[in-house]
Amino acid sequence: MCYSRKACPFPSGAADAPKRDAAPGQCQKEQAQEGEFTMAKVCEVCGKGPIVVNSVIRRGKARAAGGVGRKVTGVTKRSQKPNLQPLTVTRGGVSLRLRVCSKCRKSVSAA
Repeated sequence: MCYSRKACPFPSGAADAPKRDAAPGQCQKEQAQEGEFTMAKVCEVCGKGPIVVNSVIRRGKARAAGGVGRKVTGVTKRSQKPNLQPLTVTRGGVSLRLRVCSKCRKSVSAA
């Protein structure tokens, strides 16, 4: 998955895709495949990242409790971030430090 806002000019596995010695403008998708680049607040296993949700503020007494009903007084946007934890994984005698979400951490640790 390419995280850049522009369309990635290099489809996955393209022969003309930039290599490790590419220019600084190399797209993030190709950098991530080469292991050079990881985004902050994104799980390195499943790719889970922040999402934008609405925070709804209400007032009043619920109709079921004998009131006239709850009224929405404000809606603001907020961000929900994944629960990222550091995890050291040993693969082939090499230790890798990954930032993974808690759900992936359980599955990686069990395997």
